[in-house]
Amino acid sequence: MTIISKELSDALADVSVVMMCGVSGSGKTFFAQELESRGFIRLSADVDVWNAYGSDYAQKTKAEQHIIYMGALAGAIGRVPELLQQRKRVVIDASMCKRARRDDVAQICSRAGVGHVIVYLDSPRTTLLERLKTRGGSGPDDQFVSEAELEVFLAHFEPPCSDERFIHIKNSNASTKE
Repeated sequence: MTIISKELSDALADVSVVMMCGVSGSGKTFFAQELESRGFIRLSADVDVWNAYGSDYAQKTKAEQHIIYMGALAGAIGRVPELLQQRKRVVIDASMCKRARRDDVAQICSRAGVGHVIVYLDSPRTTLLERLKTRGGSGPDDQFVSEAELEVFLAHFEPPCSDERFIHIKNSNASTKE
């Protein structure tokens, strides 16, 4: 099943970097994997963390997890210039929840002379909770997120602003694994 419509595919045709944007459970990885199947290189801090720590990551304190994750995200974003130099198309599979981080990636794209877009997946809290309850912690794309953690993510999330180049997708389907 493809989740990317012809209109959306056309909108992505002229970009080299797609930044996924949304809180846990919004469908970012599902969407990024679809782009990966279309030739994009998927950069995922979750995968990098899982490869380095496996399920031991969940045993770390929240402060330790934050430091580890932010380091992995910086490392993933740090790979973008080299991939663009190789003329690769990239999808950053992360929440990209802060404007400053999105601006950093936009500057990387500007310096490389390539287009970018933010794909903002916006799901209602009830849908997010339903999706997150199905996670079992079995891998990088199945990490458990508690309701309390989701509330923190929602409280600190900075949605894209009108001066950012983004596509807003309201995603309220209960399942992204159809």
